[in-house]
Formats: sequence, structure tokens, C-alpha cells
Amino acid sequence: MGELARGGPAALVAVLARDEETLPPVARLDPARAAGLLLLAAGDGARDAGAGAAARLAELLAAGGAPTYLVTAGRVGGAAGERGSREIAAPLVARVLDAAIAGAVDWEGDPDFGWELPMDLPELDIDDRRILVPRFLYARTDRVYDYAAMVPRLRRERAEALARIAGLDPAIRAAFAPAAQRR
Repeated sequence: MGELARGGPAALVAVLARDEETLPPVARLDPARAAGLLLLAAGDGARDAGAGAAARLAELLAAGGAPTYLVTAGRVGGAAGERGSREIAAPLVARVLDAAIAGAVDWEGDPDFGWELPMDLPELDIDDRRILVPRFLYARTDRVYDYAAMVPRLRRERAEALARIAGLDPAIRAAFAPAAQRR
């Protein structure tokens, strides 16, 4: 991040996360969403102290022009042993990032969370695509209703957590606002 702050080039910026439900292995983020996800990953005390830093990060990301990605470790589809759950393999994440740097990924906006998901890249098979697009995995494992129930809950929880942060940049808060409020 130091190089980015000094205005130097960066091939990409990664926001690291860990999850077992709906976070995709890789997603392309806008600057406000990247800053918000970093705040959400921090503990409650760090969130309040981080409002200014998050705004600065969003500013640097917007000015720097480097693509920003959410990179998730863990699982998609629930904890180990849960029906349909899949481990996020590091080689899959690396393939997506390599293809993204090469400009060889077809990205599509995610209707549930607002980031962009990799829909196609060289040598992507159907099983890997289901891991990369969590709603596809839930649908394929006959858990579409589980996913449908999680989406509004997670969006609400994220928006409420950010709403409690004093002095948070309104653009960051708006990136996580419920869909009805963004229109």
C-alpha cells in the first residue's frame, strides 16, 4: 500500500477476507466497497478508529487506478461437512488473478452484493465456476432458499455495522446500503 500512497504503479490491490457462506473466492471491487470490506473485517474498536483511514484508502484506490479485488480464504457454501460446501483452493484464486491481470476475465455484476464476479476465464470448468459464483453453488446444491435468506441478512448486517461508525465517508456507507436506498 505504501507504493500506492506514493503514487507508484500497482498491478492490483487485494482485500483479504475469510468466510464460509457467500463471499466469493475473488471479486472485483469499487474503491468504496473495498474500503468498507476492510472496515467490516476489523474488530469493532478498529472500525471506529478506521473511518478516516477507510476514506483515505478509497481515495487512493480511486486515484491510483489499480484494479481492486476481494480475495477470500476458507469455504463457499457453509462450513466443512455442510451439504454442497466447497473449499476455496489457492490455485483457483491465483488463476483468476493471473487471468485478471492479463485482461482475460469476463466480469459480471453480482445482483446480490454489488461487486463483480468472474464469469469466464481461460480453462474454467463448471465446478470451478460454481465456486467462483456462490449463488450458482447454492442453486446447484438445492440450497437456493438458504442463499435467498442469507443475502438480505448479510446486507443488513453489513450496512448496520457501517452505520455505527462515526464519521464514515457517506460513499462507503452508500456502497453497502440496502438496494432500495441506493436507487
